[in-house]
Order: sequence, then C-alpha cells, then structure tokens
Amino acid sequence: MAGMKILVTGANGFIGRHVVDAARADGHEVCALVRDRSKVPDGWKADSDITTAELDLTAPDAQDRLAKLLAEAEAIIHAAAIMGGDAARQINDTVKATETVLAALKTCNPPPRMVLVSSLSVYDGQALKTGAVLTEASPLEATPTARDAYCEAKLAQEAHVRAAANAQGFELWILRPGAVFGPGRLWNGHLGHPLGPVLLQMESKGEVPVSFVEHTAKALVLAATTPAEGIEVVNVMDDDRPDRATYVAALRRGGWPRVTLPSNWRFLSAVGGLVHGIPRLGRKLPGLLRPAVLHARMKPLRFDNARLHARLNVPPQPPFAQIMSMMLEREKGHVS
Repeated sequence: MAGMKILVTGANGFIGRHVVDAARADGHEVCALVRDRSKVPDGWKADSDITTAELDLTAPDAQDRLAKLLAEAEAIIHAAAIMGGDAARQINDTVKATETVLAALKTCNPPPRMVLVSSLSVYDGQALKTGAVLTEASPLEATPTARDAYCEAKLAQEAHVRAAANAQGFELWILRPGAVFGPGRLWNGHLGHPLGPVLLQMESKGEVPVSFVEHTAKALVLAATTPAEGIEVVNVMDDDRPDRATYVAALRRGGWPRVTLPSNWRFLSAVGGLVHGIPRLGRKLPGLLRPAVLHARMKPLRFDNARLHARLNVPPQPPFAQIMSMMLEREKGHVS
C-alpha cells in the first residue's frame, strides 16, 4: 500500500526507535515524538521523511501541541511509557501521558487509527493452570494491586483507550508484546532473579514469550497500516519461543550468568502468601515473594500467536538461536 503518515510517541525508547526504523523501511512518513531531540539517532536527521517533535506528554500544553501534530497523521503508534518506577511515576509517565493522547485525538476529525503498545503483563497468571496456553481470550489480572505498578498502569492505560475508542469511534489496535529483547536488552523477568553474576533460577520449564524488538516493531507498523474491526487485541511474540532452560543456556554462552542457583518459585509463592496475610506487610513484599508476580512470571505456560499471523500477516522470522547468537556477538558478552 502507499506510504502513510504515522506519528510515534516514545520514539526515543527501546521499542519506539525500532518502530520508527520499521515504518521508514516500509516507506511511511514518520513524526517521531521525543522528550529530548538531542538524543535522536543521526540517521533520522538525514532522512527527510522523519520529522522529530520534542514534547513531554505530561506538560500542561502537551494536548494542544499534540493535536496539531495528529491533524497531519493517519495513524498513531503510542509507545510512550516506562517499564519501572513506583505507582506515582507510572501514573504520570504512562497513564497521564495516554490521557493527553486521547484528549488530543478527540479534536481530530476524522481521528487517526490508534495502536497502543500494551504488554502481556496484563494477564492473570494465577487464573491459568500450569501448562495452559495463554491467548487473547485469557483472563486479565483481577487484582493488579497484588502485582506491581507496571501491571496496574498498563491495565489502566488499556481501559482508557478502550473507553475513548468506544466513545469516539476510532479504530484501535491493542498490541500486547511479550518479553521484548534486542540490542542492549537480553534479560527478562521470566528467567528468574539476577544477583550480580548469579541467577536465582526459579523455573526451567515453560515457554519464554520472546518478541525480538525488530519483530515487535514490524507488527506495530503493520497494525498502524491495517484497518481494525473496531477494537482488536493481538498478542505479539515470536514463532520460536525457547523454554527457560534454553534461554538461560544461550545467555551463559555470552558470559552471564556465571553461576545458576536452582530455586522453587512455588515455595517462595507459598511463603509470600503467608506473609501477605499479615496487615501492613503484604503490600510491601518484594516481587520475589508476591504470589501474583511469581505466577505471572514463573508459571510454566505455552503461548499462542495465531491471531498475530491471521490479522497482521507478519513475515517469516528466523529461529531464536540465530537471533540470540547475533545479539550476543553484538553485545560481546555484555548482558543487560
């Protein structure tokens, strides 16, 4: 199809940068929204079809400035969010930023198609049996306060965009990537708990829902250019998903972890469950002892990406071993 005009929020982020590159590779014009223009890649500056706009989505004047940019866009890929931080920062940088986007969209006639970068973290691990297949129909986290601020923010973000899409009638894709990995980011929370050179490995079985960052970016661009039937949800993960033991073995070939200590997440979950019932202690438990967190990250599950292929027609992907070897060569033994 002919190139589109796509606005990408969070364009300087890990996923956002690859989204910009993927969109340009497919011949689309891109408006890359960043907080700091000085940090954009040099290649963007040389590309006449990439416009960078410096804007903090939580700033008081952000809505009006964003509305002007959206008036020129045919689709928006909303990738602006943070991975860590406490509840207050998650509310500000993820939820409030999304509210700004939705307020700006309300001024557009017609509004552009929206693609939200959500996360597999919104699913309820405790509601699934060991070995179950997680799909788009799986239950969402019922008690997000028992998980973490990131899960709470992503659920709130999804709820806001759903309500806006229903009220305003714009097309909406909610894409839920799994464990996104790529240059500079090979670690993920499904593998265990890192302690310097040591990995506390709580489970060796079950698929790791990997999504190579370039594959993730391609799926997001395909969603931006594909008409949605109202509101559509798609889980994004690679076809070749290693089990935990295979993933850790691949990391060790890159020099980390140097030592692997077997542990049992079910035992930690049981201990956490007992402590959780003590007033004033339950909410302060670290993720290592929160049953909801452990079930979501450690429980051996399988994953299904049939809808990703059916609706977005993603291209063939190389196997995990090939991608990881390429990444380890690039990292030269450094894993972060």
